[in-house]
Amino acid sequence: MNSNGTEDLRVQKTITAIDQAFEELILTTDYEKITVAELARRARINKKIFYRYYPTKDDLLAELQTSLSQDYLALTKDLVYPRDLAKSITYFFNFSAK
Repeated sequence: MNSNGTEDLRVQKTITAIDQAFEELILTTDYEKITVAELARRARINKKIFYRYYPTKDDLLAELQTSLSQDYLALTKDLVYPRDLAKSITYFFNFSAK
């Protein structure tokens, strides 16, 4: 549930905290070992609050993947292949590093 700016400020802050906690964990921990309890602890929320926004951690992952995919596709939408293949590779690595 990415925040679109129309939610209550508390909702926005909660979703941002969950997203940030998940991004930190996914960089340092195998996905299978990430628990909702640890996500909630890092986001400084109750587990019940997590479940208010995401039925499972898989739903959170799917949302993150969708968001990243959309951001990358928006970045590369004007590229023409095969002419811009080298540029697309550069975009990919810069996007991944970010």
